[in-house]
Amino acid sequence: MSKTISVEYFAQSRLIAGTAQETIELDDEADLDGLLAALATRHGEPMSKLLGESGRRRSPGLLIAIGGRLIPAGEPGPLRDGDCVTVLPAISGG
Repeated sequence: MSKTISVEYFAQSRLIAGTAQETIELDDEADLDGLLAALATRHGEPMSKLLGESGRRRSPGLLIAIGGRLIPAGEPGPLRDGDCVTVLPAISGG
């Protein structure tokens, strides 16, 4: 079995992915960390660096939401078929 997850990208993550949104097919058991690892594999080193070590959300300025609910770094992020995950890197500048 598999599940379909919609991923929305903003700011730098959108530039790296080359799209504002995409759909990812995951194993039914996959959670948020599994999704982020798949994104790091799919989009290469720039996405891996953005997401953090091993595709896990360890980057301090990275916000991840599932269905509009922010998921703090290190918390489990269960995913269900049809979920929408938002990837929002911190925006800085002056």
